[in-house]
Amino acid sequence: MAYTLRGPVKDADAFKQLAAELGAKVEADEPGTEAYQWFLTEDGGYAMLYEQYESSEAFLTHLGNVTPVMDRFMAAMDIEAVLAFGDINDAARGALDSFGATYADMVGGFMR
Repeated sequence: MAYTLRGPVKDADAFKQLAAELGAKVEADEPGTEAYQWFLTEDGGYAMLYEQYESSEAFLTHLGNVTPVMDRFMAAMDIEAVLAFGDINDAARGALDSFGATYADMVGGFMR
């Protein structure tokens, strides 16, 4: 399963600091996280995150791990849209629904 999250940035420096901090922690502690990428526009005003997990359970583990810093995340950016795709169980959907997620089914293509 995977999702993108995007929105306007309120504090680019805080966003970058959190990206570095969480990126290192997630890479070290969450083997079920396959991709964890934070992007920022050149002017620092808009961000997108791409996250991919081996399973819904791995996503839920990640969500539990980052919950303590969600207040810092929400202070750094506003969530404008979440698009989730792949095989997502009901528990993960429930968590993503709290962010107003939209769900997409694959209709073609591949990933190597």
